[in-house]
Amino acid sequence: MQFAAICPCRERCFQRMNESLARFADCRTPVARAVFASIGGVLVALSFPKAAVGWLALIAPAFLMLAVVRAATRREAFLLGWLGFTVTWLVNMPWVTIVMSHYGGLSRGVGVLLYLALALLMGSFGAIFGVIVRSLDVDERSRFAWTLIPVAWTACEYLRDFLPFGGFPWHLLGGALVDAGPLPQVARWTGTYGLSFLAVAVATLLGRRWMLRDDRLTAARSGMMAVAVAVIWAAAGQLATPDEEKGDAGTLKVALLQPDIEQEMRWDAGRALEIFELMRSMTLEARGAELVVWPESSVPLVYFDEPFWQEFAESFSRETHADLIFGSVARDDSTRLYWNSAYLVSGGAVRGRYDKYRLVPFGEYVPGRKLLFFARKLVHAVGEFQQGVTIAPLEGRVPYGPAICYEIVFPSIPRASVREGAELIVTITNDAWFGDSAAPPQHLAMARMRAIETDRWIVRAATTGISAVIDPSGNVVRTIPLGERGIIETTVGLRRTKTPYVVVGDWPAWASIAALALFAAGRIRRGRG
Repeated sequence: MQFAAICPCRERCFQRMNESLARFADCRTPVARAVFASIGGVLVALSFPKAAVGWLALIAPAFLMLAVVRAATRREAFLLGWLGFTVTWLVNMPWVTIVMSHYGGLSRGVGVLLYLALALLMGSFGAIFGVIVRSLDVDERSRFAWTLIPVAWTACEYLRDFLPFGGFPWHLLGGALVDAGPLPQVARWTGTYGLSFLAVAVATLLGRRWMLRDDRLTAARSGMMAVAVAVIWAAAGQLATPDEEKGDAGTLKVALLQPDIEQEMRWDAGRALEIFELMRSMTLEARGAELVVWPESSVPLVYFDEPFWQEFAESFSRETHADLIFGSVARDDSTRLYWNSAYLVSGGAVRGRYDKYRLVPFGEYVPGRKLLFFARKLVHAVGEFQQGVTIAPLEGRVPYGPAICYEIVFPSIPRASVREGAELIVTITNDAWFGDSAAPPQHLAMARMRAIETDRWIVRAATTGISAVIDPSGNVVRTIPLGERGIIETTVGLRRTKTPYVVVGDWPAWASIAALALFAAGRIRRGRG
């Protein structure tokens, strides 16, 4: 009665409120579409570490998809896609400011600007996704157009591998599913891009079900199809899970050293011998191992410039019959060129050197060095390393597939090593740059996906953590947490199997690009006709 006195037209108010809520839920207004795109971006971010709620990868893309499908114009779809993806990177990568300001010598303001610039750059792939989806002219009841939405997502993810400064396949959506039971095991056949396709396919069906919720029968069909895809996917993953965890080519005793050396200590030239003595003593503790692995450039010296380092490494290998893999800068005195390298000492001598093939932009070289006048400190601090020319195993007691730090995020690096005969993947890294942020667990999660794709054990030695031993199913079987000193000593399996992914490669991504090209060609032909 009181409400009626205040608002005589209460029924009309309730009706308008319900209509407004319905329009919002259906993304019928620009504000609603922006909100949905932002929610999708946040949920995608939360599917990765540190939150690591992996199942969100099956739902989050639906929010962004709903926003761009409902976009009034292609321009709006472009902006919505950019917004959603940019939000993901803003939530997931604030540690970039730590690298740029604390370790790169830049002011915090410039570090934040570079972090925003990176987020906007990566968000541009969402803009491409938005335009493609809007160009499909998706109708609620059309089926063919809906099937192209996961195709568009997969193609846009793959394009990130071809950025002008070396590619950046960090956080492929399928990688968020690394802990999702049997689901990630399908990557043995499809790679991580195939998992991204399947995740977005499930999300697309769920989104379509939401859009058609007033038509209960059609909505139920879309929901059932989403469940069916997930169930078949899980069954396939269960079949793909390897039966023999130890390996089909014997075993190897390994020791991974984590010295927990802060980045500032490595920059102090006066403490280089102290760091070497620490690594030496830790190595002697691991005398029972057949392979000892040091982290990336843990000793801030050039190996061939230091006779005491060479003498220790070669005598240790000769006396213990163990292989020793460590990182060091390599230099060519005649050309004054430098490489970030991994050395293998076996049988008392250097048996191989691997030069990093994928360099870190703004970490190991600076793209557009002359143009970055606003980042002079960063340009001065970053060395100009040369890119390696080959991805080949290091041949010691067994063939080792090396990957230095950032390289493990590229599916193509371990895949190439395994194609060449690597029986064990060895990755060395210096994650001290990232501090106590989300970056180290994110980095580790991507290494776990490489184990699944290649059906290989992976041993990972990190300066400050997270060091780990990963089995071919992507499980972390031994680890040293971030910020602790220690040694992992265990036995790993050696494998000679080659998964379909290793043999064929990123065929889901190639098929997605081909499908979009055929769709575009058909549109052009119809337009001319």
